[in-house]
Amino acid sequence: PWERQVMEAEILGDLDGAESQRLVRLRRLFAVERPAVREAVLASAAKIVTAEATDLVLGAFEVDDPGVRAASLDALKTIASRRPTADLVPPPLPAARVHAALTRARAATPDGELETLVTWIGAVKATDTRELSPQLRALATHPNVAVRTEARALLREWELEAPSARDPVDNTIPVAALRGL
Repeated sequence: PWERQVMEAEILGDLDGAESQRLVRLRRLFAVERPAVREAVLASAAKIVTAEATDLVLGAFEVDDPGVRAASLDALKTIASRRPTADLVPPPLPAARVHAALTRARAATPDGELETLVTWIGAVKATDTRELSPQLRALATHPNVAVRTEARALLREWELEAPSARDPVDNTIPVAALRGL
């Protein structure tokens, strides 16, 4: 049955119109405590251009699940990347809630979740949340090259001081990780 719920959430995101009714159903589906269903709900909510859909995405940052956290970051990037068209003007993002959600997401993301860290950097960029530059500076010395490169690129784009590429990076493998090899 959960596979069917995932498909339902995906379909709701692809429909046009009836935003409030679609959001009611997406909220009900989000209540299902299965990460795959919640991830599909967030991807669909990001396609609905209303403040209520944004609220659903920002509320998902409260869920302590790595997949849901990554899906929330992707959805927030999608929402923040919207531009007005002749037919539609997206609602403004609530800056304080976005900052709180991104701060919460970074605190909950271990340094080993590399894809989520890169997605977090992308969400920070898309939302232009410059107040998080201290966290970006910390990621600019991350042992993983992809994380480090993304963080440094954003700091440079914002014309903020980024650690030099020559700055030492601790990318040694902890002894505990070698046990059992």
